[in-house]
Amino acid sequence: MATPIVYDIGMNNGDNCEYYLKKGYRVIGVEANPFLCEQANKRFEQEVRTGRLTILNLGVGPQSGRLTFYIHKSNSVLSTFSPEQVLRVDAEPPSRNPDTWLPAEVEIRRLSDIVRFFGAPEYIKIDVEGFDVITLKDLNEHKIYPDYISAEAFEVDTFCLLVTMGYTEFKLVNGADVHLVYADHEIGLLAGGVTRHNFPAHSAGPFGEDIPGPWLDKVGILGVWQQHGGGWCDIHARIARSV
Repeated sequence: MATPIVYDIGMNNGDNCEYYLKKGYRVIGVEANPFLCEQANKRFEQEVRTGRLTILNLGVGPQSGRLTFYIHKSNSVLSTFSPEQVLRVDAEPPSRNPDTWLPAEVEIRRLSDIVRFFGAPEYIKIDVEGFDVITLKDLNEHKIYPDYISAEAFEVDTFCLLVTMGYTEFKLVNGADVHLVYADHEIGLLAGGVTRHNFPAHSAGPFGEDIPGPWLDKVGILGVWQQHGGGWCDIHARIARSV
């Protein structure tokens, strides 16, 4: 039986990959920042060599091509194809100031094409600063609905698309305190049993059944999201399971 696949879309420095690999998944990490890809290839040299981890230096978008990717010089998690959208909540006006951003031409692929090539996912994590909704639309258009999915939810559009895709149960992970809430956190293993994992700051945190608490319906999660006030959080979704 093939090992289930997790897609880490917006891999960043690989902290999330470490968690998925620890659980026993095969991981496809997609990251537009070439410097972070180089670092991750060194960090996970053994996993890459054995095929447990595949790192793709790509961006995801509505169509294949090339696009300018803006690497944030002081905070890599803000690197994006759309600086204006990422900085829309900042006090300072958005800009492409060269003191802030290092531009790099990056190859773009649709996530649906990547999934078709590597295989069906059990979970997809989407954190692609400003392109999350575009990526969900692509998955919906090509009817790719993994058992579990999460996306950064600055705007209600993320939630609306997950509902449109047929997801009926939800949880929310607050990005700002992942390293506090999920320090030394119990996680389940594919092979059975549990172990513990320390989620660092700026990681996406746990997914699926590793997130404590009940799954909420769409009304319940919308209330939680509104109380949170949008901002830095991920909405996790699954389709309700029959009893």
